[in-house]
Amino acid sequence: VRLLNMAPDEIATIADKNGMLPLHYVAGFGCASPGFVEQLINAFPDSRLCQTIYGDTPLHLLVANIQRRIAEGDCGMEVDDRLETVRVDRETILLAEMLYQAKDQETSPLVIKNNDDRSPLHCCATFAAPTQLIRSLMDSPHAAEASTIASKDGETPLHLAIIALITPTLGTQPNETALRRTLEDNILVLAIPPVCACVDKHGRTPLMLTVASKKLKATVVKSLIEVSPDSTRVADNKGLLPLHVACQNRTIQLSIVRGEYFDGNGK
Repeated sequence: VRLLNMAPDEIATIADKNGMLPLHYVAGFGCASPGFVEQLINAFPDSRLCQTIYGDTPLHLLVANIQRRIAEGDCGMEVDDRLETVRVDRETILLAEMLYQAKDQETSPLVIKNNDDRSPLHCCATFAAPTQLIRSLMDSPHAAEASTIASKDGETPLHLAIIALITPTLGTQPNETALRRTLEDNILVLAIPPVCACVDKHGRTPLMLTVASKKLKATVVKSLIEVSPDSTRVADNKGLLPLHVACQNRTIQLSIVRGEYFDGNGK
């Protein structure tokens, strides 16, 4: 604080060789109080939109480092064994809110993509950010626009959240059950009507990805259909509908043969 007060306009605008401003460091490591973050932003409001040489805004670094901080037992990150999910403290949520509230309403860090063609919401989905954090970002006025941003492969954050649940990267997470529950909750938060209609480069909607998987609960499929009933009639590049793909799913076939059905428990 003393260093910043000596020359706020100059210090807040200085980037290192990787293009990282002090705000990038604060966001990536989660090591400063909200009060100090506010001082940094006030000294250089546009720092929230500044990108490193890798294209990352401070918001990108905040969400991309969440799982690392959880694995290291960092303050504010914990596994709630009772709810079987990953939780984050209020200060981290507040920091995220301060980072996505851009100087003007025409531009938001939420819609900026990095060099990997990922927006902050893409990073949230990929790195299994706590659902509280994603819910906070989805409260932004720019959330609808950010949710439909596609990567070079046509994948929206919702596509990536489903892929993360189908093929999670284990070993760095504190609890596999908590990770799975968090990913399922993330899908439900990201599933808004415009996004459910988006297709990737293979013509697959989020619903198509879910019915092709043997690992997703029926409740997730049901939720996507309720949000966007029309997605059941969207065919992929091969001309297959979600129902075609579902009937090719070995797990679903066995359920049909046994006279079982999809219920709230995932059968």
